[in-house]
Amino acid sequence: MNLLLWQPIVRKALEEGIEISAGPIPGARLRQLIARYAADANLSFPPDPDSTFSSFLDHFQDLLFVQRRPGHDMLVVPGDRVALLSATKDTPQSAVLRRDLFEALTIIPKEGAAGPLYIRSSDSVFWPMPGIETPADAVVLPFSTRDLALEDRREFVAQTRSKQLRTSLETSLTHSKPLHSFSEAVRAHGLAREWHQFRLGKLLERLKRWSEEKAVPWRTVWFLESEQVATQSLGTAPGPTGASNVQDFFAALAVVLKEGDLARISIPLDLVAKAWSQRS
Repeated sequence: MNLLLWQPIVRKALEEGIEISAGPIPGARLRQLIARYAADANLSFPPDPDSTFSSFLDHFQDLLFVQRRPGHDMLVVPGDRVALLSATKDTPQSAVLRRDLFEALTIIPKEGAAGPLYIRSSDSVFWPMPGIETPADAVVLPFSTRDLALEDRREFVAQTRSKQLRTSLETSLTHSKPLHSFSEAVRAHGLAREWHQFRLGKLLERLKRWSEEKAVPWRTVWFLESEQVATQSLGTAPGPTGASNVQDFFAALAVVLKEGDLARISIPLDLVAKAWSQRS
């Protein structure tokens, strides 16, 4: 296959697909677009009838990024715009980063403490601890810092359209505990979903850049579908945050709930009072 002939065709299909979908392009749609542009160029598509469409796309990793989803159609975005995987309004209901990776990318290590590591052989996150040997195939992950966390939040604030909301969010970042104050302000203004989308896009960009720099192959299991989140193990062992998996599950549940879903949930009044008391 002559890649020089096919690259402009794939690039055009990507551009049109992004415009049509306003976000990630479903594999079936991209295939149709490529077939149409190929016909216009008098090229036979697929060039190799015995090869899959997924294998065809593997030839263009410099142009695009493929999110393969077992049991679902793949999603495709331009290689330099991986954050688009979080750009659709239904993203919080459709996909999230695997919990251990999300924590590794967002938890700010204590001063002097080592950051999280990725273990290639077991596809797992390892938090270094005194007396515990670090696996030989460990790779440093792009962990967060206070400055980076604040930078992400300021960027989110800057793209908020309402001047009133921008002012409120900016003020929250001037408090003594800016990250906590920002989270409170985001929830108070009903922006939790938008912040989740924005933050997920940032994390995906960093994870992809890291995987390329460290030559760690991207794994589909890093990016979970909502049904996978709901069926993850709900053990009680604490993670790096000190929260149990059960607590993590309810945190993930809070992200995917819509307002209409709340009417279907019955919570005993004493638990509501207990939760409310923790806010003060």
